[in-house]
Amino acid sequence: MGLLSTGFGSIEKGRGLQNDFEIEYAFQRFAIEKNIAEFTLVGLRPPAIVTDWSYAPFYSDASAAEGEVVIIFQERLDERIGSLSGNHALMRQHWEILERTHDFRLQEYLEPTLCLQILRETADLVTALTGRAMERAGSILAERLQRRCDIVNGRPPKVCRPRLHLVPRAEP
Repeated sequence: MGLLSTGFGSIEKGRGLQNDFEIEYAFQRFAIEKNIAEFTLVGLRPPAIVTDWSYAPFYSDASAAEGEVVIIFQERLDERIGSLSGNHALMRQHWEILERTHDFRLQEYLEPTLCLQILRETADLVTALTGRAMERAGSILAERLQRRCDIVNGRPPKVCRPRLHLVPRAEP
C-alpha cells in the first residue's frame, strides 16, 4: 500500500535513514537550544494547507503535488532551524540529509494514517518556534524522530488523531 508496507529495500538503507534522522534531531535540538530567540518566519510562508487543515486524503497527482509543497516547506523550516546554530559545516551536512530523506518524507506525508498528524505537527512546531517555546519544540522534534524510527524499523507508528472541529454543512 504505502510507506508503512513497502519497506526500504535493505537493512543498510533503513539504518542509513535512521542515522540521518537521529543526526538531524541532534543538530536541530542543538540549534534551538543555542539560539531559539533568533528564529523568524520572515521569507518562509507556510502553505495554506498547514494553516487551514484542509487535507482530504485521496490518491492522485494533486495530492502528490500538495504533499511535495508541504514537504518542501518542512525542509525549508528544518533548514531555518539549523541556521540558528550558526555552524556552516553542520548546515551543509543537514542539507545532504534533507536531500537523502526527501522521498521518505514525501511518502510519510502521503500515508493516509499520518498526513493530518504531520500537518498538525508542522503547525505546532512553527507555533513553538515563534513562541520561543524551546522545550515544546524539542518535544515535537523528539516525537517526529520516534515516529520515523518506528517506520524505518517496521513498527507501526503511534498515530495521533487530530482534534478536528466539524461544522455541519448548511442544507440549501
